[in-house]
Amino acid sequence: MKYTHSGFTGLAIAAVLTGLSGCGGDAPPPIPTPVKPTNSVVAVAAAPVAGATKPVSAVGQVRLEAQVGGKIRYEGTSTIHDWYAEGSIISGSVEMDPAFPLDPAAKPPVGKINMKATVTIPVRTLKSSSKKPMDIIMYDYMKIDQFPKIEYKLTEMTLKEIPARGGLMCEAVGDLTVAGVTKKITMPIGLERLTKDTCKFYTMAPVKLKMTDYGITPPNPNIAGVGIKTGDEISLTFEWPVGVGGTQ
Repeated sequence: MKYTHSGFTGLAIAAVLTGLSGCGGDAPPPIPTPVKPTNSVVAVAAAPVAGATKPVSAVGQVRLEAQVGGKIRYEGTSTIHDWYAEGSIISGSVEMDPAFPLDPAAKPPVGKINMKATVTIPVRTLKSSSKKPMDIIMYDYMKIDQFPKIEYKLTEMTLKEIPARGGLMCEAVGDLTVAGVTKKITMPIGLERLTKDTCKFYTMAPVKLKMTDYGITPPNPNIAGVGIKTGDEISLTFEWPVGVGGTQ
């Protein structure tokens, strides 16, 4: 199955465009004391349950935070050589239905997963294979002063297949914002459940995107008297671990 830009990199899917050159005890837990409503516009849904192993959001979903170990790589072409760019700072969080089993031994049902995610990647943490000169050009074309971050919001996740080995095969739909332009994209995503409290999202195949879809003109710099023309299409791959008490 081929997914294109017309069809979450970043996850966090998004960072690809910067390659302008480059988841107790025997006794039950005590009943929590009711929480007195505050004057906040957002009401507190419930107090945390003592002994809970996973943080629960106001809407009752399990919340997992980004962990160290995330990485993203995007590749492209130019008239003088192929290039790539990489980054390792992928912050954000995932909220999912507590009914979805993170235990690697459990078998979840195929179909829609009640899951949302937000991902943020600082543009300046992305580095190209051509080093600092091309980094400067990349940041300029990305309009870094006006839009210093790439953002992705997962809006829909569907479990497509449960292979005998490896991660769950999913399809992710979400909104990717790069250089101030937001586009809806669809990606084939793997979901590997590592422990009962941690999991990892990753691309199952390179995700194809185009710079021009985000208002970015492929750069044509002149370096040391040599004119360089960069291809419009880029390919993204990433890994993004999340878990209880993330450290990213």
